[in-house]
Amino acid sequence: MTLRGKTILFIGGGRETVPALDTARDLGVEVVVIDGDAVGCDAARAGYRCLQASTYDAQSCVAVAKLAESKGRKFDGVTSVGTDCAFTVAVVASELGLPGVPPSSALIASNKALLKSFLLEREIMTPLGATCMQLEDLDRALVTIGFPCILKPADSRGSRGVFLVRNIDEARLHFPLTLRFSPTATALVEQYIDGLQYSSESVVVNGEPFTVGLSTRNYDFLEWTRPEIVEDGGSLPAALGEKLENQLAHDLARIAAGLSMQNGTIKGDLVVKNGELLWIELAVRASGGYLATHGIPLSTGIDLVQAILKIAVGEPIEPAGLVAKSRQYVCQRYLFSLCPDDVQLVIPASNSRSSGLLFSRSLILEGPNGTNAVSALSKVAVVITGGSTLAEAENRARDWVEKVAEVSTGLWFPPNQALGVEPSGLAS
Repeated sequence: MTLRGKTILFIGGGRETVPALDTARDLGVEVVVIDGDAVGCDAARAGYRCLQASTYDAQSCVAVAKLAESKGRKFDGVTSVGTDCAFTVAVVASELGLPGVPPSSALIASNKALLKSFLLEREIMTPLGATCMQLEDLDRALVTIGFPCILKPADSRGSRGVFLVRNIDEARLHFPLTLRFSPTATALVEQYIDGLQYSSESVVVNGEPFTVGLSTRNYDFLEWTRPEIVEDGGSLPAALGEKLENQLAHDLARIAAGLSMQNGTIKGDLVVKNGELLWIELAVRASGGYLATHGIPLSTGIDLVQAILKIAVGEPIEPAGLVAKSRQYVCQRYLFSLCPDDVQLVIPASNSRSSGLLFSRSLILEGPNGTNAVSALSKVAVVITGGSTLAEAENRARDWVEKVAEVSTGLWFPPNQALGVEPSGLAS
């Protein structure tokens, strides 16, 4: 079988999706995109055909896809890359009779409260948590969970409405803000585990998970952004050690079986504390943030996007293709701003061979939807650098950040990392 001549429907056409669209096109795939802004989204501006529907409204996406089919369009698969809409993808696949994860399984992975119960039922370690809809619920939960703890919307996406709080006053203050970001006005109060955090990327083939990427998650700015939680990048490959890597494999097997997943991807958010591996969250989709499209392929040589496309159309995947062909240390870092409209971003020309620069991009978009907001901060640029050691890759990323900071204005840095620009703190 081949991907050439297939037609794949992508749910979401944002900036992080475009590299996957380009890969699909280069493989001979015809691409159609559904996005909430069919005219102004990045996929449309890159020349891809886009249909109009909210990526978070599964039934609207089904209706648009069926309308296209009624006009002669035949879809061979549906997927998403760089858009957090796994439930929508699953529903569209089910309604169109295409390969995919069962919608009931995608719903579990998309709902933090359902996911917490799912993990506990399978004796998979996860931080203690409880759902709350009223202040009285919150007060009762905090007696057991204690401080510090995390408040997060039970059924929302991304980091909006997620807060790290240290006492009852902070919890009560931010609780209404968390509820505001939940469609069902439900919050999950979760124990905060102050450990090393990781992202795992696994491909499930015939029910067997293969982990193709494991990266650290970087939170150097947490002291200044708290109570908001801002991840400023990550590095890979990361190592857990034999014991925890075996546990990760065991957990993934139980997760895939519990979700009735024969073929698909599982993204894990993990934390390690005192030699124990805990699952914070998981998603039945590939990672965003250029990790699936750039970070993992650059580090391992694995063509993860091609594997995702094959899964979408039901084409067999050879496990040998999921084994690392190379080992390069890579580091990813973001630049942020409090006022992206005021940023004058200059990315200097660089000798990629000597600087280790593998990928860089401005994230300042044109138009009203172009803020890339992460809590109060907005991402305005991203860089990925490589090195023969982790330290070399991380130092090269910092060098790039410093060079950009020297010639740009409007960037945000915490006080001890101001790099010659005026710092602006978020935390009180």
